[in-house]
Amino acid sequence: MDINTSEGINTSDEDNIWKLLSEKEILVMYWVCQGYSNEEIATQRNVEIPTVKTQLGSVYKKLKVPEDLPDSQKREYLITQYGSVINKLFPDRKSLDTLHERKREWEVKNLRKQREPKGELEQELEGLRSRREITEPTPPPRFNPVFLWIGLGVLGIIVFATILVLSTGNNRRGESIPTTAVALVQPTRTVQPLPLTGTSTSEPTATLTLSPTASLTPQPTPTNTFTAQPTNTPLPTNTTGPTSTSTETPTETSTPSPTPGFEFFDDFEAGMKPEWTLISGDPQFVNGMLTTSTSVRMIVGEESWSNYVVELEAHDPECLWEWGWSRVGIYAKDEENLLAFSWSGCDRKLFLFVNGVWIDVPNTHVGATGGAGFLIIRIKAEGSNFSFYVNNKKIISYYNDDYKNGKVYLEIDDETKVKYIRINSLP
Repeated sequence: MDINTSEGINTSDEDNIWKLLSEKEILVMYWVCQGYSNEEIATQRNVEIPTVKTQLGSVYKKLKVPEDLPDSQKREYLITQYGSVINKLFPDRKSLDTLHERKREWEVKNLRKQREPKGELEQELEGLRSRREITEPTPPPRFNPVFLWIGLGVLGIIVFATILVLSTGNNRRGESIPTTAVALVQPTRTVQPLPLTGTSTSEPTATLTLSPTASLTPQPTPTNTFTAQPTNTPLPTNTTGPTSTSTETPTETSTPSPTPGFEFFDDFEAGMKPEWTLISGDPQFVNGMLTTSTSVRMIVGEESWSNYVVELEAHDPECLWEWGWSRVGIYAKDEENLLAFSWSGCDRKLFLFVNGVWIDVPNTHVGATGGAGFLIIRIKAEGSNFSFYVNNKKIISYYNDDYKNGKVYLEIDDETKVKYIRINSLP
């Protein structure tokens, strides 16, 4: 069946395809736009006919195809609205091989757009606001009577203090200078020591001695002097009891214990633990397993993590030519820079994620090692040495000095289920 394609492509339609549809749903839509029936699509993809119907129904719902149309008219509506976009994105069957990478590139670009600064329109509006603020005259400051009352109060205090100082100085200048001096009085106070037995035998006495003569000698300046010289007899030292010797305990030197290792475990029985950061996608939890209808990207841990083991149990039943990758990444500096072990039903391989672009590591393709079904995937990161195991069998060894520490990254497609993930630091 031939599809009439137009030269122009509606960008919003293309974004809807990448944003709303999973990779499997895009494949079904591609075959529908090529005029294939459900039975022919099931044969091409090596799946059951009900699977094709379910995925096609999801496409109708996400792209808002009118529900009251018969199935044949729904297919025609889909071809009319999106046939040109699909044929532009995928001009031949070989271009479907890059479906996964192109969808991930779109997700990264869309994520970067959300982080971009304000657009030109917002910047222009801010410029107009600033120019309006400059051209508008500044209103004169309003007079506040409170400051007037405060100033008057301070001024009154200063005037009152000045008058008080002047009057005190005049009184002092009018006083006569005395020419007599008071004789020195030298009291003597003797305190009796207290008894050590706790019984009082005598009251302490205080003796005041006055000099027998008081000389009145004219002095140039008035002097009023009183000198008291009490004599305090110290208490006697108790020598009857045994002498106690205080021995200081030597200071105990504590050696700091090493920093304990870290550990993380999630079996998804109660959903996703709060330590996870969801990057994109819609995670779902069925029968205690993490799954999704589109794709999910998430990250956990600290950037300082190093020397650890990651283990997870995953299930990917299909082995088809149009597979989608699932990945577990280690030493992630952020969601766009990490080292990842990627797997599908048919393949196992290493990738580097550098600034949002997937780069395959050469000579790491090992095929469907471990078979289909549930896989136990384990990664040991020790320094810059990495070992990768599938079902307890070592399949890849890798060294890269650019990766020394970082978080743990997880990405699954719509056919993958994850039963648990465990992260342990190495001793």
